Amino acid sequence: MRAWRAPHTPRMTSPLHVLVVAHTHWDREWYHPAGRFLHRLVSVVDELLDDPPADDASFLLDGQAILLDDYLAIRPERRAELSVLLREGRLEAGPWYVLADELIPGGEALVRNLLAGRDALRPLRAESPPVLYCPDSFGHPSALPDLAAGFGLPTIVAWRGYGGRRWPAGDAVRWRAPSGAEVVLYHLAPDGYELGSSLPDEASAADERWQRLERVLAPRASLGAVLLPNGADHHARQRRQCEAIAALGDAARPARVAPSSLRAFAEAVQGAASARALAVVQGELRDSYGYTWTLQGTLASRAAQKRANARLERLLVRDVEPWLSLEPHAGEAGARALLWATWRALLEGQPHDTLCGTAVDAVAVALDARHLDVADRAEALRDDAFASLLAHDVERARHSPTEWKPAVVLCNRAPRARGGVVELELSAKLADVAVGPGSGDRQGARRRPAPWRISGVPLQLLGRRQRVALTESPRDYPDADLVVEASALGWIGEMPGYALETRLHGATLGAAAPAEPSPVRVDGTSLDNGLLRIDVADDGDVTVRDLRTGRRPSVNRSSYRRHAACASSTVARCAARWHSNGDWVQALAELRRVAARSRSRSTRTRRSCASAWSASTAPRTIVSDCASPPDCATRRPSPMRRSISPSADRSRCPTRTRRWSTSCRLHRSIATSRATIRLPERRSSPMGSPNTRRSPTAPSA
Repeated sequence: MRAWRAPHTPRMTSPLHVLVVAHTHWDREWYHPAGRFLHRLVSVVDELLDDPPADDASFLLDGQAILLDDYLAIRPERRAELSVLLREGRLEAGPWYVLADELIPGGEALVRNLLAGRDALRPLRAESPPVLYCPDSFGHPSALPDLAAGFGLPTIVAWRGYGGRRWPAGDAVRWRAPSGAEVVLYHLAPDGYELGSSLPDEASAADERWQRLERVLAPRASLGAVLLPNGADHHARQRRQCEAIAALGDAARPARVAPSSLRAFAEAVQGAASARALAVVQGELRDSYGYTWTLQGTLASRAAQKRANARLERLLVRDVEPWLSLEPHAGEAGARALLWATWRALLEGQPHDTLCGTAVDAVAVALDARHLDVADRAEALRDDAFASLLAHDVERARHSPTEWKPAVVLCNRAPRARGGVVELELSAKLADVAVGPGSGDRQGARRRPAPWRISGVPLQLLGRRQRVALTESPRDYPDADLVVEASALGWIGEMPGYALETRLHGATLGAAAPAEPSPVRVDGTSLDNGLLRIDVADDGDVTVRDLRTGRRPSVNRSSYRRHAACASSTVARCAARWHSNGDWVQALAELRRVAARSRSRSTRTRRSCASAWSASTAPRTIVSDCASPPDCATRRPSPMRRSISPSADRSRCPTRTRRWSTSCRLHRSIATSRATIRLPERRSSPMGSPNTRRSPTAPSA
């Protein structure tokens, strides 16, 4: 968005000063995978080291330092030669580590990108030019001037996302960030970074080429100094480059044409900008239509990979680095080095052609593999940090499996205190799994798992599975066990920010569990959760009212009353059985049979049974196969989905009225799988709570 524009910036009347910067624009992955382009990169850099640029010239390796790492991984013996040319300024690289897209990665990833670029140059005792070079990014965020100023880069060179009638005329403006930070933005010509590619070295051809260049450069020259990039995608240095620049200089008189480095051009821009009033722009740069391609459609291509990148960024920033920093002495040096290596692996997947999804399928396959690798590295770092913070001795756990008790680790990954619903991954050992020669006769006896119980945490089981788990130690082979794992929901009290707690796995629930807040109130035949109110009349008529709007959804009462009367009589019989002899299990079985018979009838009969069961006084202990109170929602995939989105499987129910969905919202069944679980007296909890978290398991006490 353009917030303010200065008066028309007058064009320079003095002759142009054309600075020719030789460069290559190097997409690591595009229409070939990275390995194929690496072969070409080695040839390009070898040629530059064998025949270095002249003292008054330079060659720009596209403003990204990863090309240095790629080259030295193949030719480490030429490190000294490369370092000399970088220190002398005859080769330039950085400040970016990779030329990333700037709108899809998060702000922290852009910061790490620049830090990684600086770290790649430091071992070679080199520095990048003082320019944030963005020749091909598909748009730019409004905070980019902040980022440039923070890294001491007073000039930004950009192409896409800016230009056209909506922006100020000229090739230079001041770009102001929301924080007030301001830099000089130099905007490339419509042909971008390949405007000066393949310059002719013959006089007649050079004269014709200059006429075309002057028509583009002169009307836009706001500072007198203009950039002429001499290169293009994956181009090596032009042959007879010096002769071509000299021929262009002869054709351009009285304009001055000279070879230059990007650093020298930035100094010329800053010197000229300090003496002139330039237009000021603010906001994102995402509109260059009519000037050059912006390619904003790439935001939607290969969307799954963009989501995976965002999840990995959050994993590193919110769930790995905080725990490493909380370790004694802020973690070991080796852990910090592994963290940086993980960040670099993630950054390798953020170049604009890779993450934007504009490359061939082989590049997308490689990106998926890279994301899996980053996830494995990050989770390993996090788990090691957990073990350190909990003082868990992995060697002792491997050698003395009977001396420790399994525990559930609860972690709050937010800096603020939170409590409420948690997601739990539980594990119980079924048998030892022997491996190696003769292991067929040494398999452990299979045991029955204990009931799923967590000290002080009410549970709602969602599902279970079996797998082979490994208990690992740095000095032993892994110990393999056949385990059963269960996914569950629990309720915990408030935990401090960035806190770890352990709860014994398998402990009895005699200890007081945290109270489960519930807004549901029952008053006679009325049910009220603060959002909806249901009133049941003596004749079976049910009224649903939205307390926020006062609206009453319409109901087909004629057919409902008949089924409600039938359900009410059944519930009455079951309630009488419970009050007479306390046989609530048989009462539940009767309700289940009625619900099963009513599947061929209206679903409202089963709704009434479920509502009556929810309001009954039976103890909330569910045993063995009694999986849930009877309702037609038991056919849907999981209680979690049923509680949050009752309309997710509405197509299976022939009745699609509002009454159906509201009754499902108010009724939550507790599903178990052959386990005995005692739940607190309050029956429901607000599922929209923001404090849902994942709590990994670990065999630590």
